Amino acid sequence: MSTDALESHPDQPTDAARIRRLEGVLGRPMQAGNTITRLRNGDQIFPAMVQAMQAARRSIDLLTFVYWTGQPAQVIGQTLEDKARAGVRVRLVLDFFGARDIDRDLVASLEDAGVQVLWFRPLSEIPSNGIDIGKRTHRKVCVIDEEVGFVGGVGIAAEWDGNANGPGEWRDSHFRITGPCVDGIRAGFFDDWSTGDFELWTAADEFPEHDRSGPVRAMTILGESEVGPSAVKLLKRVLIEGATSRIRLTTAYFSPNAEMTGWLVDAAERGVDVQVMFPGSEIDKRLPQANGEFAYPELLEAGVKLWSYETTMLHAKILTVDGCIADVGSSNYNDRSIAHDEEIDIVAFDRELTGILDQDFEADLLQCVAVDEDWWAERSIVERLQTGASKLIDGFI
Repeated sequence: MSTDALESHPDQPTDAARIRRLEGVLGRPMQAGNTITRLRNGDQIFPAMVQAMQAARRSIDLLTFVYWTGQPAQVIGQTLEDKARAGVRVRLVLDFFGARDIDRDLVASLEDAGVQVLWFRPLSEIPSNGIDIGKRTHRKVCVIDEEVGFVGGVGIAAEWDGNANGPGEWRDSHFRITGPCVDGIRAGFFDDWSTGDFELWTAADEFPEHDRSGPVRAMTILGESEVGPSAVKLLKRVLIEGATSRIRLTTAYFSPNAEMTGWLVDAAERGVDVQVMFPGSEIDKRLPQANGEFAYPELLEAGVKLWSYETTMLHAKILTVDGCIADVGSSNYNDRSIAHDEEIDIVAFDRELTGILDQDFEADLLQCVAVDEDWWAERSIVERLQTGASKLIDGFI
């Protein structure tokens, strides 16, 4: 990784200053030695995950919000069963709400094969633990042999299969990671695994030292679904307020509250090129989309560029800043992610990775239409009513 400043402009912070600001505000080190590979869409994501699982020697830890039906669910389920029968310790955490549509015969088959399955915060436990039923785990984590980690936006279901060529193939990004950040990823798994009655670790866990030969400096941020805003809120704020030239935000559910809208407005008004991409007509949940539309006039007036992705459901969660910092993971730019859900993000300081993600943003623009003042004025009566109705449950979507 280059240690040169982003630009020679005197107002631009040095790389060292950027890193220390992130470390000082977020309270954790930006660790060197990671390798992070961007996987684009199901055609790349699922083969990489299955290949890593098939190579597992000791352990597989998988945590997901969405595990539904379809070929990815079947292939990954069969892989987990095969590895468990071969003696690999396999653990699976499923959010009770997000994975409610999973084939229960598949769950039974996994357990029969020796997979340890934990349902995160089932309804039966809500009254006794005092946790709001809306506090879910939205994390997507897979760790193989404590050495290889996967984090990102992908769910395990037919919707994510393919290469985003049409409405039946969602657009998403996921990330394969090796190096010291794997410890933080696994800590996200342990955090949710510890809510059950299983052993925290077994003989399969060796807690090995990591290969630190990778080029990327990065840190892991865990958002907690407890009382009040989580670390994800602070993360988004420090990244946006620290931007000096460019912000590219891709999010599946763009429903910013007033404070989050203000961060983007302030950035645009101080001269930062702010562009936000979100799903359009193919979105799977209209309510959060309608709620987010309240922010459009203020954002447009400030000069923020808004883009509606039209080819299929856009499910990626990526924020890049100034061509050198990338925030990737499970969190959306909405109130749910900063205050209600368990989330996991990786913050990487690396121009090569950030450049790849910015190129992805440019490529995805070809599938977008601009959301501007004319778009806002031409909304249908139904769309206007939906936007207004969404305020009734603002803060929960």
